[in-house]
Amino acid sequence: MAYFGSTTPIIAKLTNDTPTYSDGFECGEAIEVALEPGGSEANLYGNNRATNSVNRFKALTVTLGVTRLPKEAYEIIYGRTVSDTGGVTFNSKDATNYVGFGFVTMEEIDGVEKHIPYWVYKVKFAAPSSKAKTIGDSIEFSTPSLSGTAITLADGRYQDFEICDTETKAIEWLKEKANIQVSG
Repeated sequence: MAYFGSTTPIIAKLTNDTPTYSDGFECGEAIEVALEPGGSEANLYGNNRATNSVNRFKALTVTLGVTRLPKEAYEIIYGRTVSDTGGVTFNSKDATNYVGFGFVTMEEIDGVEKHIPYWVYKVKFAAPSSKAKTIGDSIEFSTPSLSGTAITLADGRYQDFEICDTETKAIEWLKEKANIQVSG
């Protein structure tokens, strides 16, 4: 598979392990997304050769670079208090929530461009760091990067993807996963 492009990062609060989601939102514009599975593996050796190999999924490392973090991100992902004016209050007692996370990428299949939406069922993101730099001879952008760990639901599922003919269908698929009302 040769993927290219990354769009429409969508996040929704996981309300239970069935899974059910609420408060879905688009989390800025995607710059980069990485999903890296991690696991445990072992080989059994006998007669001077490997006779069996076992690999088990443990967790998925999720990294999301976005243009900006909307106020919903602070409230839904990190449990922060957001004021009516958009200000955010950080408290040491804030509890980070499990969320569902999805995005759309593209792939060319037999000469035809397809849109591939991914949905990760249960992710907990660490708080992003903040960085700003003074303007010198050139302007440098600093953008938020979220990293988290995805674990399985009780039934073992951790990720889905679909192959769609259009970006519109891919985004609709993501919004259905996130329980966001799809107009139309």
